Amino acid sequence: MKRRNEQVGTTRKKKKCVIPIVVAASVIAVFIVACFILLAVMAKKELGFSVGRYLAADDGVSMVVMDDAPDSIKDRSERERYMSPVVMSNRTERDLFKKLNTGDKILFVHGGVKESYPGGTGVYAVFKLDDGGIGDIPGKVLNDLTAMGWIGPVVSMDEGFPDWGLTLSVKDVTTSGLTLVCTKNGGNPTGELMCGEEYQLITLKDGTWKTVPTVITNYGFNSMGYRISEGTDTEFEIDWEWLYGKLTAGTYRLTKSFMDRPESDDYETATYWVEFQIKN
Repeated sequence: MKRRNEQVGTTRKKKKCVIPIVVAASVIAVFIVACFILLAVMAKKELGFSVGRYLAADDGVSMVVMDDAPDSIKDRSERERYMSPVVMSNRTERDLFKKLNTGDKILFVHGGVKESYPGGTGVYAVFKLDDGGIGDIPGKVLNDLTAMGWIGPVVSMDEGFPDWGLTLSVKDVTTSGLTLVCTKNGGNPTGELMCGEEYQLITLKDGTWKTVPTVITNYGFNSMGYRISEGTDTEFEIDWEWLYGKLTAGTYRLTKSFMDRPESDDYETATYWVEFQIKN
């Protein structure tokens, strides 16, 4: 009887060792197959993968702040100059962003990225790499998105913006347009201030700034560059009826991005805004 007990005990011990090995091998095999399938799908759909920080915007919009800085740049303040927000559109039937929190570091599989600010891309898979928080999102990006109505006032609207001596004002406001006045006096830009034709409108609804919906989906702005000269007013006649239609009564902001362009190829951007009223 004792010999039988020893044999039974030995047999059970062998089973306990074999089962985990078989399970582990199965898991590895499934993982390898899944990787091959994912690579095949990526190749067929011309997809790529990138790393960034997740950002939960208003109205359930998911964004990622992509880091395109060269690996040689280690300083955080320098790397932040290469970081920009991108709106992520879920291209699957699964909730890819359900378990993510703002600031989490993610790797995501995506299609082409729309060249706008913020950008846009379709996402097919998301992998969380590390936990994060709001402090992992550059203050400039938060300020830009707040000014443009994508997120609430996480930080002060004026915090983190460079001192370029630039102020915006408006005149001749109607339901279909206005004149934007850009005044440059002093400040400490490193080069020449410039801007393009692109702008965006946001409006105050129930205490929250919301992006004004456009009346068309396919649109663009002319690729023009305009200098903002020292000590003078640079004016832009803006007619938004083609893009937003005629505005109803309310409080609005017009946001516009400006660039500080030194003689080198490097430059810095910042989004400014000016508030105005549409009356009945």
